[in-house]
Amino acid sequence: MTMLYDGIYAIYDFIAEYYQEYGQIPTLREIEAGVGINYTTVIRYLHKLELMGMLERQAGKIRAITLIRREANWSTLLGE
Repeated sequence: MTMLYDGIYAIYDFIAEYYQEYGQIPTLREIEAGVGINYTTVIRYLHKLELMGMLERQAGKIRAITLIRREANWSTLLGE
């Protein structure tokens, strides 16, 4: 689970840092390049972040991610 945990938080932190630096949310390709995780994994981890209540996304829109909180609800992800 450490790899999952690290990947999820790497994406969350990258989005937050990118927003602070550029004033906008990164695209999925920018997240892929910035974190060094392939595109499919970025999509999967973003979905997990949504399930954990850490961000919200709007389907079909570029840069449509809203960060909610840094603390994760791991029980949702782990099915507890």
